[in-house]
Amino acid sequence: MNFDKILAIIGAFLAGMPPPPLIAFPRPTTEKNKYVNECIDIETKVGREKCRDEMYRTLKPGGYALATVCSIDDEWEKELIANYPGPEVNSTIWPQNGKFQKDYDEAELREFYKMFDVVELQTISKPGFKLGRNGTVTNLWAVLRKTAK
Repeated sequence: MNFDKILAIIGAFLAGMPPPPLIAFPRPTTEKNKYVNECIDIETKVGREKCRDEMYRTLKPGGYALATVCSIDDEWEKELIANYPGPEVNSTIWPQNGKFQKDYDEAELREFYKMFDVVELQTISKPGFKLGRNGTVTNLWAVLRKTAK
């Protein structure tokens, strides 16, 4: 996948509502799945690490992946982390439904994906509706590249 296609994916993402945290996994390319491969939400650290490691293993050298995560600066998450902290740093347990939510700051996201080249890392904030009210949704997105050999 070339960088122009990655930017096209990001542009599509920015035009719509933010998805749950996502990790793109490569699979055989068809016309139907030409640009975005998978979108998943993983609620355990071990699961996130396995997923990241598998993404790295299966990407071709020089291949790109897009990861989006909820930022610790998200309006709702900031309140929830303060009032209902979860078992991990920058995490919460939503009181409404018991959902675990892992949030990141830029340094933590860079550390988590340190095996990749972080080509781009940006904070995206936009109006949204979450947990029954309007506010500002804040996500981090990272364009990751597996080092070419």
